[in-house]
Amino acid sequence: MLLRVTHRDHTATPRRGCLIVARSIAAKVAGVFERLHGARFQIRRMRPVHTYDGVVAAVDDIGGGWGGRWRGLKDDHHFSATGR
Repeated sequence: MLLRVTHRDHTATPRRGCLIVARSIAAKVAGVFERLHGARFQIRRMRPVHTYDGVVAAVDDIGGGWGGRWRGLKDDHHFSATGR
């Protein structure tokens, strides 16, 4: 499910962000972000990975690879020029 939460950006300004989580843990994850917000923890930006599909396609076009396609532990924020 899409979970919308309030977080503080790199300038400590409150922002709304979203992430995709399993429905069964959504309330717990929301609670974690409430605590992070209350502690003034900064998160530069928070967007679902599909926001970056254009980047994934561009890396694919040059023979690179995206960590979200790895068979083992996935890393949605990892791009590789070699595809590994």
